[in-house]
Parts: sequence; structure tokens; C-alpha cells
Amino acid sequence: MSLYPKNLTSIITEVYNKAVENNDVIQFKSTSKYLKTSNSKEASMKYHLTFCDIDAQKPVKPEREDTVKTKFDPFIRDEPEFAIINSLMNDEYKLVLNKFPIVDEHLLLVTKKAIPQASLLTPNDLNASYQLLKALQGEDQDDDDDDEDEEEENAKPKSRHVIFYNCGENSGYSIDHKHLQCMKIPNKLKTFQDFVVQENPEPYIPNVKREALENEAVAFANFTIPLPKKIVDEEYLVMCYVNLLQRALSYFQQWEEADESKRLAPSYSFMMTTDWMSIVPRSSECADIEFEGNTYTMFTNALGYLHMLLFKGGQKELYDKLLEKKDSTPIEDFLLKCAFPNNFSAPPAESDY
Repeated sequence: MSLYPKNLTSIITEVYNKAVENNDVIQFKSTSKYLKTSNSKEASMKYHLTFCDIDAQKPVKPEREDTVKTKFDPFIRDEPEFAIINSLMNDEYKLVLNKFPIVDEHLLLVTKKAIPQASLLTPNDLNASYQLLKALQGEDQDDDDDDEDEEEENAKPKSRHVIFYNCGENSGYSIDHKHLQCMKIPNKLKTFQDFVVQENPEPYIPNVKREALENEAVAFANFTIPLPKKIVDEEYLVMCYVNLLQRALSYFQQWEEADESKRLAPSYSFMMTTDWMSIVPRSSECADIEFEGNTYTMFTNALGYLHMLLFKGGQKELYDKLLEKKDSTPIEDFLLKCAFPNNFSAPPAESDY
């Protein structure tokens, strides 16, 4: 039985439109354009670049002098104006709107308890996430009827959604309360995961004989597993996740580093669609981009490894110049700096750092 109602997309749109109308959700104005890769190995790939002057548009509340500043957890309380579903899986989760979305109807799957964002994903996390993707794409997990709708050929293409989880201090999360995010993938955007699964579409559970797929065209370490089109249960998802996690964590085995302060905290970007599950181990949430004599510091979470990058106020010049010069090299260098070098085709034991 699905966790989500069949009219979930309608509920989301209704709640979102009402929240925007009441100024509960702040819609940021932004500009997005595609940039084709200039890397010959990635000839078919492109990036979706967005410029948004968030600081100039975000409302600022006046500070009171008599208040004591404490770390605020916006997820710990229930806010009906953002709630899509206020209780899931015996009140373990809630599905809510992102209050400050760059993309319309950006969703957050949040644990009711304050669990650290460095926590591993649980079977329930994976199950709730996968079923959410299925529900958003109108695919009921419990419906095995293969009869096709007569009007299917004339129907509009289904929107693609992705679930992502920024895990660990170098993954790019902003709130240390366990939450997975869900949003639409821009039209016409194919990620490196799409390409590698397109070439190897047969689903499988990794084992000692067959490891996760790696896309050798990108410079950073990456691991992806194709998922079946039919029903995927909790156990299947867990086995795929554990294999990907083992590959990612091998990059943090730094026993030779005596100074603990210099050891990297395990961090990774987890991403999943109904077609694949993927992990990219992360070394940093930010890095400098040097371009035409100027240095810009950029941040990214999992979206960067879905070919979606956000440029903020002070980065408008970089955004414009990259598009003008049609040069994606700084983007590719940046993504590598925030991850680890691709050690394509090396056996798991040889991938340790």
C-alpha cells in the first residue's frame, strides 16, 4: 500500500499556491540557462546554471536587542501553512514545502525527531523517499496492471523528480536536522547518472562479482546503480544503498593521518530517481573558482552532482562570463575540488584514501 494519496500532486500544488498567495513561501526570481560541457569526454552533457540574488530578495526580520541568539531548528515544530502531509509512517516523518524555493514545489521529507544530518539513511528513509518519487510520477507501487491508457500516447511527458540527501559536514546542508529533499529535474537535463544507466540499463543488486557503475567521463568519483521499472521493495533499496555507501566511505579511510583534526568527516551526496540510485563522496561543500583573473567562492550540495548549479548575488559576473565564453571547465574543476578524483575501474580495495 502506498504511503501517499493518489492525488498527491494536486495536494502539493494547492498547498504551494496558497502558501505563495499568503506570502508564507517566498518565490525567488531567478534566471536559468544551459551550458554545454567543453570537455570532449562529456560531449553530450550539459549543466543547468541558475542565477538568483537570494540575499537581496530574502526578507530580513529586525533583531531584538533583548533576545539571546540560539541555534534555531525550523523543522522541530509543525507549521500547517507548509504541510503537505503532517504525519507519515507512524508519525516518523512529515512532508513539507521548502519555505525559500528556487524551484516551484520544492519538497522536504523531514524526520519528526531531531536527528543529525550526518546520520545514515534508514530503511524507512529509503522506502518513504522511493514511494514519494513513484507517487509524484503517478506510478502506484501496488498496481501491477500493465494495461495502457488509450490516451497515453497523447499525454504530456511525466515530470521527473529526484530525491537527494546532503549527508555530513562537507555535503552542503544548511540545517542539521535530518531531511531529504525532492524537486523536479529541469526539462531536457540529463545527468551523468542518466548517461551511465542508459548504457547499462539492466537493474541488479551489487555483489562481490558486480560493483556499482561508474561514469568515467566525469572527473570526480561517482557510483550509480540502475533500479528496476517494476516494484522495488525496502530490502532492495537498502542493499543498493549499503553497496554505494561502502564505496563512498572508502575515500575516508585515512588511518595514516595521525592528526585527527586533519581527517575529513565522512560526507556524501545521495541522489535517487525511479531509474537509479547514486552517491558521490564529498571532500568539501565549497571551493574557489578562478576565471579570467578573478576568484569566486562557490558552494554546492547534491544538486551540483545533478548538473544543477546556483550562482548568487556576487557571482553574477562569473555566471554571465561562463555562458558568454561557453566554457564549462571552471564548473568541472569546481565539482572535482568538492569531491574526490575519479579512480574509474579500480577494484574497491584500491579506492581507499
